[in-house]
Amino acid sequence: MKERAGESPVWEDALEQLRGLEELHLLRETKRASNPAGPAIVRNGQTLWNFSSNNYLDLATHPHVLKKAQEALEKWGTGAGGSRLITGTLEIHEELEWRLSRLKKTETALVFSSGYLANIGVIQALSRTADGTRVPILFDKHVHASLIDAILLSGSPWKSFPHNDIEAARRIGESLLQGKAPQSGQGKRQPRILIVTEGVFSMDGDVAPLDELYKLTEQWEGLLIVDDAHGTGVVGFGGSGAASIMGVAGAPRLVQVGTLSKALASQGGFVACANIVRDLLVNRARAFIFDTALAPPCVGAALGALDVLENDPDRLAVLAANVQLLRDALRSRGFEIPESPSAIIPVMVHDSRRALRLAEELEKKGYLVVAIRPPTVPPQTDRLRITVMATHPQSVLASFAEALGSLHAGDLQSDF
Repeated sequence: MKERAGESPVWEDALEQLRGLEELHLLRETKRASNPAGPAIVRNGQTLWNFSSNNYLDLATHPHVLKKAQEALEKWGTGAGGSRLITGTLEIHEELEWRLSRLKKTETALVFSSGYLANIGVIQALSRTADGTRVPILFDKHVHASLIDAILLSGSPWKSFPHNDIEAARRIGESLLQGKAPQSGQGKRQPRILIVTEGVFSMDGDVAPLDELYKLTEQWEGLLIVDDAHGTGVVGFGGSGAASIMGVAGAPRLVQVGTLSKALASQGGFVACANIVRDLLVNRARAFIFDTALAPPCVGAALGALDVLENDPDRLAVLAANVQLLRDALRSRGFEIPESPSAIIPVMVHDSRRALRLAEELEKKGYLVVAIRPPTVPPQTDRLRITVMATHPQSVLASFAEALGSLHAGDLQSDF
């Protein structure tokens, strides 16, 4: 932690908190990069192969994506000039929503200015019925922080279930629904429960059992909300996401949340859904109503990325091949690597100090892999979160696996 001479006594508690984090090896700080996002990153003059990027398809500097962002900038300007319900809805926003709904096989979509706000908005809007009833929420323990924040802010009763454990979800969901009788007759029908999960989990890299969760959703007359930030553009036919590979894309009780800032290499978020859900979000989602519309250059870049997805399917195939190559290379060196179509590969370390040391030693060898520690992941599940890009050379993937394997099994291990 940086020394701060002459710090005001007003901040003594803040300093104490920061020192406590430092002692636990949980202190964080920003680190500057000196080049655009890509398969290699420059830090402090050192070029490192980047295995911590969410720019999975390496589209952030793709010529077509840059061109579409530039065209949007020149036609629509740097900002939308207002919230979507005042003057901020531009033709280009509606074009993007149509393209996203086509990718996700839904009736429509609604664009937010970030994926975080999309999650906040959709949970807040769908967790209360017309008569003010709070809808109970059941969620996977490993969902992203934005979903947890949204659930806590909703004021609804909630319970979590162990990661991807369907039987536990069934048991805990039934206890959450205790006293809420199934609906019958021709009266007004309301969602009895929200089930919330990720499609591809951001820290684990595995895919949720959406088909089984959807069966519970139907049984309980609820809604299934899936944040597929890390599946969109990576898994499923044409990058359509986890719902596609699990056979529930377009299902009537499914609401899909996504981001434009990962494989689609832009900024912003979206909800792909039925028309009636979009209408409700427009009128009830405070994170949409009171937020300035997404900047046109970001919209243009996302449209360009969707063009590449449609017109260059080989890029997805190369990413999938790279992912499989690295998974196999790590397994051959003794790592327990689960099978998954996602571009996220966790290497469990279980100790914050050791995770940091492994990351530091890899950096010395020319590879950037950020150590993931609590509270991002539960205590004692510290890990190296490895992400693969379509433009990682296969020779680099092989040498990276060799470097990590030697550190994990070599003489340095006793120092961690």
